[in-house]
Amino acid sequence: MKKNVISGIILSVLISALYIQPARSGEQTDLFARIEIRPQKVAINSFFNGKNVSVVAEFPRSKAVALSCEGPEETLKLMRKGRVFGLWMNVEEILFRRVPALYFLRTSGKFKASYNRNRLEGIKLGYEGVYARVETEKSEEKKKGLFGQLIKLKESDKLYLLSEGTLKTTHLDSHVDRITTTFYLPPKAPPGKYRVSLFGLRNSDVSLLGNQTLVLEKTGLTAYLSSLIISHGLTYGIIAVIIAIISGLAVGIIFSSKGSH
Repeated sequence: MKKNVISGIILSVLISALYIQPARSGEQTDLFARIEIRPQKVAINSFFNGKNVSVVAEFPRSKAVALSCEGPEETLKLMRKGRVFGLWMNVEEILFRRVPALYFLRTSGKFKASYNRNRLEGIKLGYEGVYARVETEKSEEKKKGLFGQLIKLKESDKLYLLSEGTLKTTHLDSHVDRITTTFYLPPKAPPGKYRVSLFGLRNSDVSLLGNQTLVLEKTGLTAYLSSLIISHGLTYGIIAVIIAIISGLAVGIIFSSKGSH
């Protein structure tokens, strides 16, 4: 009898533990919101010229929300130009580490005016959060100036964008809201895993409501050439030289034939 009671208790604990485990659906980390991305996997091929990605999110009603799309981190090596004997030349190498390859942020209102800046940096939201994460060997004073140049460079490539008040919220019922928006992934967006995150603002407190993973991957000839560079660099170099020679000969033949008429 005693053994049966103990066995029953153990069985109950095991069953409870199974139900306590959070449910997972793919890459979704569903905290408080349901986020859907279409398409969730983007193919980068030889003809890739950018891609529109739509995002639909349903979430508990908040005073304001922000949606970010953040690319994989990378290390960037930049050269600072300066005048040497009256000529513009590269005078300093600058190395940035832990830089998001892409960073978009859209909000439903004037988000920056409503939150605590320290909390914003803590959850890595906005350029302030990106700045807090980026690492460089330069002094803090130099880092601030150089970071501004980095942002301008990323924005010129359409890889960074902050836009306030562009998210339109729809009330589904008294407790749930929905947003629908579209991100444009530019041709320079690198392959890798991108994190799409939804943040909510309530009582001057910023919190992560949910996130999803977007994947960009090379396919076809683009993927083959990339793998060839990594695993067979010499072979790739030989092929590149042969293609260059053939292209040069073809151009020469075309122009010589035109000149003969």
